[in-house]
Amino acid sequence: MTQPESLERAFADVEQEASSALDSTKKLQGLLRQLHKSSREGNVAALKRVQGRLREASTELTRAVEGAAGSWLLGDEEEVGYLREGYAAELIRVAAEQGLEIHETDGQLISHPSTVRILAGDRAVRIDRKKVSTIRPSHLVELLRKNQNRPARFRPEPFLKALHEVYTALTSGTQTPPGGVVIPLDRIYRLLTSLPGSQRDYSRTDFARDLYQLETAGATTTKAGARVFFPSSTGARSARNLFTFVGGDGREVKYFAIRFEQPAG
Repeated sequence: MTQPESLERAFADVEQEASSALDSTKKLQGLLRQLHKSSREGNVAALKRVQGRLREASTELTRAVEGAAGSWLLGDEEEVGYLREGYAAELIRVAAEQGLEIHETDGQLISHPSTVRILAGDRAVRIDRKKVSTIRPSHLVELLRKNQNRPARFRPEPFLKALHEVYTALTSGTQTPPGGVVIPLDRIYRLLTSLPGSQRDYSRTDFARDLYQLETAGATTTKAGARVFFPSSTGARSARNLFTFVGGDGREVKYFAIRFEQPAG
């Protein structure tokens, strides 16, 4: 299976062929307008002159349309194969050329505050929870840049409440020390995504992003007064159940466990 050099180049070639066809179309339309005018006015010399040019313009347009129709050279296998094996590296490279940082971790791409998952079989990507079918790298970089410039839509309070509810369910009936029981975040995530298809729509990296946004938002206490902490672990760096995100400053942050400290009294 032959892999393309880049999807950016492949899309640019199609765009160029489409532009040529559009130019030829405009030329033909201009000549038809001249023919319409000369026939309406009864100008025989102009009418015959335009008719001669019409045949040449029509032939030119036919060639341009054929070029445009055959300009996408990738087959189904090449498309899927490249999206699986080469697209992530190209997207990171194109982003860097345009001054945007994209990091790869846990098989997903992160461009703070967005997460990007490549859906090779669908010829699409998922940005956060939205499926996006416009995958030309330069276009996708612009979408990610716009996401960076939008006001934050994350609401820390509902997320903190959801974490506390799951945490409470897991620790119910246990002997709880004053500082709270330390629970691996992997158990929290698995309960939050227990419905079929939930982990597909809300990945581990999405969860890590929300933990990071919760922490940076400074929302640490529930309405009931329970305070959240994200303790580290001595084995966390090698643990498989880490949740990793990359912040806006390029710093990698890792989350392993959670505990809630209940209010005194």
